[in-house]
Amino acid sequence: MDKRNYNIDVLKAMAMFAVIFIHCVPRDLLYATAAPYHIWQAVPVFLLLAGFNTANSYRKRNFEALDEFYNPSFIYRKIERLIYPFAAVWLGAGNHSSYHQGWREY
Repeated sequence: MDKRNYNIDVLKAMAMFAVIFIHCVPRDLLYATAAPYHIWQAVPVFLLLAGFNTANSYRKRNFEALDEFYNPSFIYRKIERLIYPFAAVWLGAGNHSSYHQGWREY
């Protein structure tokens, strides 16, 4: 499996749009369209795709044990790759007063 699997990319894009749709559409409309049976399945799809991608990455590198795959350098690279975009969004959103007021409603 050396080539990129574009079917996985399409599934990820569909799941991303489904999550955005869930957060943008009123709950009454979601229930009227039976969204719990199709659109709300986006998060399980993400989890399945993450497992599939991890298994392919594991197999592509010919590892024999999980401790070879989940070593400290792998975990550090993952954290480093995720923490900078998260920090940028978190710090950028923290400057808007409407963002903080929205949380008080819940």
